[in-house]
Amino acid sequence: MSTVREIITQSLEEIAVARNDRTIRSRDGTMALERLNVLVPAIFGQGVGEQLSGTAPTSAETVLPNTRAIVSGQTAAFTLTLPLNPQDGARFSLVDGGAAFATYPVTVARNGRLLEGSAANLTANTNGYNRTWFFRADLADWKRITTLAMADEFPFPPEFDDAFVIGLALRLTPRYRATMSNESAIAMQRAMNGLRARYRQTVNTSCDLGVLNLSTQTYDNGWDDIIGGVVRPVVRGLTSNNGGGYLPLLYNSGGGA
Repeated sequence: MSTVREIITQSLEEIAVARNDRTIRSRDGTMALERLNVLVPAIFGQGVGEQLSGTAPTSAETVLPNTRAIVSGQTAAFTLTLPLNPQDGARFSLVDGGAAFATYPVTVARNGRLLEGSAANLTANTNGYNRTWFFRADLADWKRITTLAMADEFPFPPEFDDAFVIGLALRLTPRYRATMSNESAIAMQRAMNGLRARYRQTVNTSCDLGVLNLSTQTYDNGWDDIIGGVVRPVVRGLTSNNGGGYLPLLYNSGGGA
């Protein structure tokens, strides 16, 4: 697995800023790390995964996947438990909205999975705490994706390094008046497509069965006969109540079926 330093070094090599011995100047490393810490969380909800929904817990609960818990007004320390069976790429964000974590800390219980590579719960006890994790199913680990440091392991699988190496290089090119090749752009697009495909999220969406328009390409369930001029989709395994129901949909903001 790559480290954050390796991602940054390769990115600076992409635009011919890193030295021949692969060392980087302190100033270049600091600037690249700042941009990487913007780039990594920004890809979520913008083609990878889905947007976080906000909650405001003040006592112990098990959180839902893809939520941002903004904690304020609590009168005692409490525990937030991560989801039991999160999907690959699910996220959770914890924010100290009342600057009170030093007085009333919040414990994040890992619920049987690793948390930042550790088999221990995490206690947030610093005022102004703001951290986001995403779940890597291949490691059964909630990986931190905010405030990354040079020595940290990069949270994503190595097969997606190009998406971040080249994406970061692209953000740095104006600062160095550098250019990038078409080959690099193609490699980044290929890696981003893989990233989107890996971390799509399945959500239950309430809908009226009377207005569903499902393609056989997507659902492969066939179509009923045309009756009275209306084409009726046959959807197996979907129950309804007075014409409504829930249908699992794949969230893919990157486009395509």
